[in-house]
Amino acid sequence: MIDRTEQEVLSVYQKVNPSTYLIEKDEDEYNLRKNFIENLFLYRLNFPPKMFENATLLEFGTGTGEHSLFYLKWGASCTFVEMNKLACQRADKLFQFFDIESTKYQIQNKSLFDFRSTKKFDIVISLGVIHHTENKERAFDIKAQYLKSGGFLVLGIGNSAGIFQRNLQRAILYHLANSEEQIVSFADELFSEHLDRAEKFGRRSRKSIIYDSYVNPKIDTLSISEVLSWFSKNNLKLYSSWPPIIP
Repeated sequence: MIDRTEQEVLSVYQKVNPSTYLIEKDEDEYNLRKNFIENLFLYRLNFPPKMFENATLLEFGTGTGEHSLFYLKWGASCTFVEMNKLACQRADKLFQFFDIESTKYQIQNKSLFDFRSTKKFDIVISLGVIHHTENKERAFDIKAQYLKSGGFLVLGIGNSAGIFQRNLQRAILYHLANSEEQIVSFADELFSEHLDRAEKFGRRSRKSIIYDSYVNPKIDTLSISEVLSWFSKNNLKLYSSWPPIIP
């Protein structure tokens, strides 16, 4: 059952999805997504795509699937968990468009907290997910419980230090605005330079950036010390990170 926090986040993402890229219609966009995910795993995290061949993979927060597609192309058998039904439908259509065999994946329209399985997986991934939940530590523990011994857990998060500016912007907007419409309007007026830069380099629509960054009711980011302590608690060793961490 989706809790109140997740329901509020879900309602925002059903209005404006935070990361839809029309890779099936735009070859340049497809190549940008492909290069992004290859650079992340191959050059930044030192995970060659070959490690995905014949691996079982569990992803929480698949979204609309534009990045998840490449796990399948690299040869993984995937279980995708996503609480946004509209995003699940988009991801399924996308995988079909790129001729991914239906036996290679399943999509479960569930909250991370409602997922149940007797299986453990070679790779467990969430990118930009757990800091939007009510209990980020519990979310991490759930990820860890489905990981095989010797497997790889990939955690993409907002960092508490790096998100200071956004939190300051959110505080200003929430002080001034009395409605969702005002948050959108004031954000565009007060932080236009930031939004211009985010549009240019992130290649998302201005509206999706505003909804994800400011209208989104829950952004509870993590410190490096929290991440390292959770790895230790779950008997996990740090393999790599981007940006690099030297404990």
